[in-house]
Amino acid sequence: MMLDIHLLGQPEIRRHGDKLQLPKSRKTLALLAYLIVTGRPQSRQHLCDLLWQTPDNPRAALRWSLSRLRPLIEESLKSDRNEISFDRSAATIDVLAIRESKIEDQGVDELAEISALFRGDFLEALTLNDCEVFDAWRTALAEEFRAIHKKVLQRLILLTEADVDAALEYARQLLAIDGSVDSRTVLEKLQVKKKMGPEKGPSIQPPAYKPVVAVLPFENLSNVVEHQYLVDGITMDVTAYLSKFRAASVISRGFRVDENESLTDVAGRFGVRYLVRGGVNRNQDRLRLSVQLVDSVTGQNVWGDVYDRQVQDLLAIRDELSHQIVSMVQPEFTAAEAQRAQRKSLQDLDAWENYMRATWHLSRFTRQDNQQARQHAERAIELDPQGAGAYAIDAVTHLMNAVYGWSDSRPQSMEAGRRAAQTGLRLDDRDAQTVRTVGLVNLYAKDHDQARRDFLRAIDLNPDEAENYALMGNVIGLAGDYEGATVYIQRALELSPRDHFRATWYSHQAMAAAVAGQYEQAVDLARMTLAQNPEFLGGFRTLAVGLAYLGRKGEADAAMRALRERLPEMTLRSAAEQLPFSESSCRDRYIEGLRIAGLPE
Repeated sequence: MMLDIHLLGQPEIRRHGDKLQLPKSRKTLALLAYLIVTGRPQSRQHLCDLLWQTPDNPRAALRWSLSRLRPLIEESLKSDRNEISFDRSAATIDVLAIRESKIEDQGVDELAEISALFRGDFLEALTLNDCEVFDAWRTALAEEFRAIHKKVLQRLILLTEADVDAALEYARQLLAIDGSVDSRTVLEKLQVKKKMGPEKGPSIQPPAYKPVVAVLPFENLSNVVEHQYLVDGITMDVTAYLSKFRAASVISRGFRVDENESLTDVAGRFGVRYLVRGGVNRNQDRLRLSVQLVDSVTGQNVWGDVYDRQVQDLLAIRDELSHQIVSMVQPEFTAAEAQRAQRKSLQDLDAWENYMRATWHLSRFTRQDNQQARQHAERAIELDPQGAGAYAIDAVTHLMNAVYGWSDSRPQSMEAGRRAAQTGLRLDDRDAQTVRTVGLVNLYAKDHDQARRDFLRAIDLNPDEAENYALMGNVIGLAGDYEGATVYIQRALELSPRDHFRATWYSHQAMAAAVAGQYEQAVDLARMTLAQNPEFLGGFRTLAVGLAYLGRKGEADAAMRALRERLPEMTLRSAAEQLPFSESSCRDRYIEGLRIAGLPE
């Protein structure tokens, strides 16, 4: 038996292509959908509580519904005296297929097939006014799949921009499910472009506020036809890996540059700001790859580098170079956008530019900057409530208030951070930034095991994003494993040696050294922290600890004075409460170092 189940729009089940007659009972259909989507055994009592709160005999009502479902779904329905479940192994289910698809990795044809599955809202019109818990569950899933459909259509518009008619159709569908100003603007620009023709029409802007990065086909500089597969492979890999960073929309399809066409013209034709271009030259046993990130508006090179490699394993070289390029492009792009946002007046900032201002202020780690970071994050959320990254920044500002005692209530700050992080995660649970922010919340709530899982998942979602490794190193170091922490933090520094958050990475490593009793290393790393950011509080704190244990009293006193000038309310008690050590021995060693350095009770 093979069942084809559709829960988007009006519920429908087909067996070997034949449409089955579903029961008319709304609660029976609700029962079926709940069992299918949850995919795990449900107790009979739970199902009665969920759907039959008012009848005199809920168990009888449940049995009656099951009797109507058994002829339809045959052996997929499993039940005993206590539990009921639906075996999904012999069924294709639209909502599960959509959840499992990686939208950012799909081409036009695949995305069109996914879009066709959206025949309406989840369990459209199946409201049960007397079942509040079920109705809340159904509403949440309807919102989830509407957001996914929006992403699919936005991606289709970007990928079909050269085919105006196709892009227009997707833009109309987008407006039908999302009546926002952004969606209407996309449709109107496409309509103008169709009227004016492809040569005269204005460039298509992405439906989101984020800037667009285009990866141009890398050039085969050796002019050897047999090397073209390597050049094309690097282009494809860089595009795919760069797409994992949600800070920008990344496109590559349809880009062909005429030899007489400037990069500014290319960027204007396709509606992009940044271009990644490169060339590959292979000579006998050596390969040289040059790459640039270009701001098409200013015409300036934001970043460029040259990589030389011995040719041994071409596949390994291709993968290594692609990852290395992407890990450098992303922070340089972010820095360029942050600087651009800094040059604009406050009233002219859009959602993206507020997000970049928030990121820049957050990286400075002072009380005033932390407050400004939150203000910009909140403004970005106001302008674009679907921007997951702004919620992540907002969450971190609340965590910083909790860690440094910058708010009236640590519990309230922690709760505000948790709420913001969870909102970001609901908006985009495949964004490494939102996942690791939830990990930070769990770390400072001292749920270390869950924090580790969160940081590992962030690494899995984007193995080229350095901050993911740094935070994993931090949670390991707080347990006293200095060597393990160093492996992850060094990986972060290799990926992004000029990252604007690298002061925090040295600070994580310094704390790991201190709690492991490696006081010389702790002092050196704390000084490296302060060299990167002279106002970073964690640098002064760990420097005082390391110097105190080394008996260098004068220097320890100076470090403690600098810390207390910037954080006069800090005490041994508050430090013990706020710092998320996972082992009591690590906490005690660090707090004792602060005591020796002169921090009061």
